[in-house]
Amino acid sequence: SNRLVLELSAGPYFSMDTTSVDNQPRNDKRWGLLTSASVRYYLVPNRFFLKMQYNHVQMIGGHSSDAALFGIGSDFGGNPHPASCRPKTRGED
Repeated sequence: SNRLVLELSAGPYFSMDTTSVDNQPRNDKRWGLLTSASVRYYLVPNRFFLKMQYNHVQMIGGHSSDAALFGIGSDFGGNPHPASCRPKTRGED
């Protein structure tokens, strides 16, 4: 429907952390993967929405973390749906 938008994404994640070991500064740098899934439900079509999102970060040789986000938002113009959601019709740019 035009009220529900599902989003999935994944990509690289780079982390830098400066810590102290035996009173010596240590710069810890790691690569990982960030994955995310979200759902937007439009209360008013193309304007106000509720959003739920889940993020997972998995670091190579390190920690992993999870986050859940909930919020309310608004689109400030433009098309809130990605261009790939619907095929273009003849005459559209």
